[in-house]
Amino acid sequence: MFAVTQVRRLRRVWCHEDPDWTLRVLRGASPTVEEVLLVFPRNEHVSALHAMPRLRRLFVYDGQSVDAAFTVPALPETQERLHTLEVHRLPRRPLLALLRAHGPALHTLQLWVGTKGCTQWPYSCNDLHRLLGRSCLPALRKLLLRRWVGHHKRQDCEDQRGALRRALPWAQVHCEWCDNVPPEAF
Repeated sequence: MFAVTQVRRLRRVWCHEDPDWTLRVLRGASPTVEEVLLVFPRNEHVSALHAMPRLRRLFVYDGQSVDAAFTVPALPETQERLHTLEVHRLPRRPLLALLRAHGPALHTLQLWVGTKGCTQWPYSCNDLHRLLGRSCLPALRKLLLRRWVGHHKRQDCEDQRGALRRALPWAQVHCEWCDNVPPEAF
């Protein structure tokens, strides 16, 4: 392992180009890094996030290479947790594992997810309100639903947001398209 000292932000970490080198960078920066944007991560890259005691903001972009059965261990009670999480194309189980680990402190969740439909997660989701649930996200203040063209229908979105607002009454729930809410810049 090599030291990557005093790094606070790692942006656009392309994990698939050289996975071993990327993992060394993540591990080396772990003591000081506060923000990470991972692109095409694998299981080991997501696991490395748990050793980052100061990590507050995370964006997992195109997480389809993470094994659908992958899960992350529980964090120690003393470790700080994420405040902001954005997820793009991460399988459900790893997403749930991240939410369970960081849910108690998570303030902002930006989730790329479709409305109900017949395609697979994350392009269609008929049960997002159950998936997120009250018990996972007690500190959540803002949920922004990010969308793809062709995986968003206005009425289905209204229904989905209504169910989410009932499940998470303490949080603001918005669709970036229907509510014209821009995503938080990373």
